[in-house]
Amino acid sequence: MLQHHTGAKPAPEREPSEGWRAYDAGLLGAGALIALLLLVAAAFLVTERTNRENRRVELINDSLWVEQTLRFAIDSASSELVRMASDIRRGIAPGAIDGQLEQFHRIHPEIARIAWADFRSGKTHSAPSPEPRDTAFLSALDVVASARAFGESRFGAAYADPGGGWRFDLAVPVSGASVDGVLIAAFSIGDLLRIHIPWWVAQKNLIAVIDADGASVGVKSAVAAGLSDNQHTIPFDPPGHGLALVATRYEIPAGWTGWALPATIPLMAAIVGASLLLLRRNVRRRQAAEERLRSESAFRRSMEDALTVGMRARDREGRIIYANPAFCDMVGYSRDELVGRAPPMPYWDRDTLEHTRTVHDSILAGQGPKEGFEIRFRRANGEPLDALIYEAPLNDADGRHVGWMASILDVTERKRMGELSKIHAEELARTARLVSMGEMASTLAHEINQPLTAISTYASGLADQVRNGDVKPAAIAAVLTKVSSQSRRAGDIVRHLREFTRRAQPRDETMDLHEIASRVAGFIEADLARNGVELAIAPPGRPARVRGDPVLFEQVILNLVRNAAEAMSGQAGSRGIDLSIQGGGEFATVRVRDHGPGLAAEMAEKLFTPFLSTKPHGTGLGLNICRSIVELHGGRIWHEAADPGCIFAFSVRAET
Repeated sequence: MLQHHTGAKPAPEREPSEGWRAYDAGLLGAGALIALLLLVAAAFLVTERTNRENRRVELINDSLWVEQTLRFAIDSASSELVRMASDIRRGIAPGAIDGQLEQFHRIHPEIARIAWADFRSGKTHSAPSPEPRDTAFLSALDVVASARAFGESRFGAAYADPGGGWRFDLAVPVSGASVDGVLIAAFSIGDLLRIHIPWWVAQKNLIAVIDADGASVGVKSAVAAGLSDNQHTIPFDPPGHGLALVATRYEIPAGWTGWALPATIPLMAAIVGASLLLLRRNVRRRQAAEERLRSESAFRRSMEDALTVGMRARDREGRIIYANPAFCDMVGYSRDELVGRAPPMPYWDRDTLEHTRTVHDSILAGQGPKEGFEIRFRRANGEPLDALIYEAPLNDADGRHVGWMASILDVTERKRMGELSKIHAEELARTARLVSMGEMASTLAHEINQPLTAISTYASGLADQVRNGDVKPAAIAAVLTKVSSQSRRAGDIVRHLREFTRRAQPRDETMDLHEIASRVAGFIEADLARNGVELAIAPPGRPARVRGDPVLFEQVILNLVRNAAEAMSGQAGSRGIDLSIQGGGEFATVRVRDHGPGLAAEMAEKLFTPFLSTKPHGTGLGLNICRSIVELHGGRIWHEAADPGCIFAFSVRAET
């Protein structure tokens, strides 16, 4: 039930209750605990990051140690080969060479094979001795050529050996006064890793050698464990040729100590959150009544301030008991000026006072319109106010009828815009009528010119015959018949174009386009002959029956033929127009071709634009009218380039 509360004042602010104080204390304690948890989590993250950095540094150190160890092993073997080459250069017995090769192979087990190739004697000494079908040394030819060319030790690229492993060769050239050859040592990559990488490195890391394409050519692993993303790559040189050492750290499980602390943090956070929820629910229970009161008061105030619809309540005698701010702003009176007032109201329009009183009394009697009604009020500043009002009964909490509640909309601007729209619509309609009159006048001026030209031509010809004394009744009758026909045609054109402008339906009958073309030829033959243009109509083939208005189709063909003739005006030599009609299919097609200069590409795109003409004194309506007529009959019209000249054609659905 609405109550009279215009003079009510908002309740004073209350002091915070004990519940809110407890809630604040709980928030303070929870905030301290959350800060402690965040501090522990931050310490854990910093420690974890430091451990990861330490593991990264340790991996890099292990990688460098492995690289130095392998480099030392390769350099040691290379130095011994250089000393052996010096001994051979000074001259030693072949038996002594075999002994040195065997001893070298025993000292360096990572070398799969060592050989001495004497190019002068063509003999090869190797340790161990060559095996049948062993072709591994064929790959050493490139490195041998390189070593001999540069006169220094050279390493070769990695290659696969017959046993499935990978090797690389070291060639040391030997040249002197009595000797010319090369020492070749084949290093096994797998044996290098197996022999020279200690267990304490292999237990923590996976050591691999990869080629330039990233393919593995050797691996040393001591444990079966998962790999981490902690990886370090360094070049493996010597031997070079794109080889690289890759060290990858094993993923070592941290055990329960690794996840105990991280698991404790969210658990403690969950406990704190649960405590806060319990505390919040307890405080809310204590403050339920106060919150409901504040919410209701705020809701009422927000509704009053937010509504743009005027709300007005009256008792059963018509006295105003409530008015919201929107209604007060609408009529220009304050709430104090309105509440308690009895009819007549200050915002009633004096010019319609009796009508307003009648409507007011009918509403109080329960006979007001339920669908709403419009009424004229007057604002405090004297401006008129057009209002749309919906009245509804107002009941109290016990359901008793205590008055009337009205929702009021200001429709003053809406009515003003409606009146303006009506005025604009009338102006647009008047403009449209003027445009239509202009279009019809332009169209008539263009279309009726053709039969009038034909009448003038026939009259001139008849006058010439009379002056020459060559007057024959039959010839005069024929000319007058044609003049009469053209006069009727002019009348038909005016009638049909008027109907077309008014969107009237043209005549609908079946015709043969061959007959239409013949009639057009009769209309225009005199004009064409006078201008030296010959019209050639292809012999009729299959019937080209269509349904529509014959006069409109005559006009289309006549326009196209006249345009073709005018396209060749001023052209020297013979000038001809070809007119062909194709029927017997789903569509009947008419083509009119001239032998003139043709059309420019930019003009061809704008042919059917109204008032655009290629002729000096053309109206620019002919082709546009032709297109309208053809499209009215459900067809289409188009333009084609020809050599020479151009073709205009249209097609409509054939009558079956």
